[in-house]
Amino acid sequence: MNKNLNELVKNLTISELKELSICLKNNKKKKIIKEIEKITKKRKTSRKLDINYRFKLDMINTFSLEDRKVLEKNNIKNMLDLIEADISSLEGIDAITKESLEWAQNFYDLRKIRVKKNERK
Repeated sequence: MNKNLNELVKNLTISELKELSICLKNNKKKKIIKEIEKITKKRKTSRKLDINYRFKLDMINTFSLEDRKVLEKNNIKNMLDLIEADISSLEGIDAITKESLEWAQNFYDLRKIRVKKNERK
């Protein structure tokens, strides 16, 4: 459990860890679980609204066979999954595939595209 707990809280600041500790002390287990499930559901819904979530990686034909094997092995199916992935820790990754996927992570990120609206005069 310790290793998992360390992984879960590694990105929290000291003040966030203190707040979490106080929350855990002051609330019942069922209430905390219910809140976590509520937050999880909200984040899943939010992901589905992200344009990169709808950009499926099988639409991209520049990936090599090795790239596709790594993506499949790590269950990365859309651009948002790729953007959120820690490329260096993916199962089956090598230096060339790492470089290729990091490039794709930046190049295909649709949030960087600005869409101009046609203005009527």
